[in-house]
Amino acid sequence: MSKLMDYMISPYPIRIIDPKVEASKLKLQSIRVGQVGHLPGRTLFRMGVTFPHWAFVYVAAGAGTYAENGGRRQPVRDGSLFFFRPGCIYDFGPSPDGNWDEYYINFTGSRIKEWREAGLLVEGTVFRVEETHHLGARFEEVMEWMEGGNPRDADRAALALEGMLLDCCGLGENGRPDAEDSMQLIREDLHSCIYGEFDASQDGAPQQRLSPS
Repeated sequence: MSKLMDYMISPYPIRIIDPKVEASKLKLQSIRVGQVGHLPGRTLFRMGVTFPHWAFVYVAAGAGTYAENGGRRQPVRDGSLFFFRPGCIYDFGPSPDGNWDEYYINFTGSRIKEWREAGLLVEGTVFRVEETHHLGARFEEVMEWMEGGNPRDADRAALALEGMLLDCCGLGENGRPDAEDSMQLIREDLHSCIYGEFDASQDGAPQQRLSPS
């Protein structure tokens, strides 16, 4: 797999694959994987950035922040996951004088609407899942399929992406915000308990949100 050097992004070799697969040759017309990449040791912090396509991002190591549309900067650490979506503005990247190890997959297609309705795309929030140690290998698998530009392999990459979303985002209570976001939820729950009116029908929800991160 080819590597390139871009010291604006990282002091280490990075991999960016942007295959030109003819759309008419794809069996899966409703979802298409575009550019995929691995940026080890990323040092570049970007502000006010927009993207034309959706992207699924996994930070395997390191720390930094992520903010959507000028919102609060959410902490990113090893094992964090988040999305970029068209029409939004992002500030994101590693901490000053730090770096992170980033994988990403860009994707387009009409199936995105169905994924959103099913809750498979966690929008504007940094989150984690119980098991992330296999995720790097799964991103690597998608990169290998996309590198050759073979339409059949591109279809396999799209199916692999959907499987990753089901595992990472379709887990209900197992897909959780990072620690700082969990603390904010705890504060909101406590405030509601003290100042709000008790509602027995909501009794189970705070317990789920208060699960340890």
